[in-house]
Amino acid sequence: HLVSALSLHRKLKAHRGCVNTVAWHEEADSSLLISGSDDTFIHVWRAVAGSQQPRLKPTVSHLTGHSHNIFGASFVPGSSAHCAVTCGADGEVRHHDLVASHSELLLACVGAGRRENMAFKVTFLPGQRDAFVCTYQDGHVRLFDLRLRASSGCGVQKVCSLGPAVLATSLAFHP
Repeated sequence: HLVSALSLHRKLKAHRGCVNTVAWHEEADSSLLISGSDDTFIHVWRAVAGSQQPRLKPTVSHLTGHSHNIFGASFVPGSSAHCAVTCGADGEVRHHDLVASHSELLLACVGAGRRENMAFKVTFLPGQRDAFVCTYQDGHVRLFDLRLRASSGCGVQKVCSLGPAVLATSLAFHP
């Protein structure tokens, strides 16, 4: 019954292509939303109170440097929504400064740009502002630490492997 009662509330018009990821900023008043798309852009939206219902207004448009679809995007905790991390179909994980125009840092490239090892979801560890995990098509979950910016891929390490027959497409932590 609940699912049949759902309907489209608002269409966000800024991306060209499918929107594959959205995430609310969890700090302060939670009025910011980040979205990532097939167009390799991330957009930051601000919820603005209106006369009837709040509307979302785009405030930042950021070209990520990914060569294929963005599947995961998240604000970096404690950055006042000035930084984000993304991952995508090119196997890359990138760190973005959303205040500086087109500023990004490649953290890892698993699969050397081939779509055979897509990166699907980025999730920060609870209570951490520098450590996050990323899920991959090869069944691995990899840990990243933004404090380690070595050329070896930002101190990336495999945390677990679900096996080659299992796609690791999402991950969540119990609060």
